[in-house]
Amino acid sequence: MNGDISYMELTRAYRFRIYPDEKRQQLLNEEIWLSHIFYNKLLERTIKEYANDKSKISRKVFNGYMKDIMQEDKRFLKIYSQTRQDIRDRLIKAYQNFFKRVQRRKKGEKIRSAFHVTAHLTNINHSHTHRITVHSI
Repeated sequence: MNGDISYMELTRAYRFRIYPDEKRQQLLNEEIWLSHIFYNKLLERTIKEYANDKSKISRKVFNGYMKDIMQEDKRFLKIYSQTRQDIRDRLIKAYQNFFKRVQRRKKGEKIRSAFHVTAHLTNINHSHTHRITVHSI
């Protein structure tokens, strides 16, 4: 060491588990459920647009669809604006990846599955649980 002081960096990680009361749990479940419905409605609109034009969909068009969906059903205003924006951004990224895969397929490349996600959502009235599984193409 020759007189040099060696420093070790220590990083600690803490995990917290939050146990919300019944009222907060219902609010969380409702927001998750509304986010799920919002995502599906936005996805449905973009699929219809793609089926008609077969072209890329711009961020401006996505924003217009979001506004239309929120005007049709005011319940979606309960979703935090950052959450709605994140849903939009994730859908835009999914579309960008879709068009990249289309281009790669045209070039003759093989496309492999990249991820597998499973999420469990509990319905607001706790009558049943929904299982959502997403597979990449």
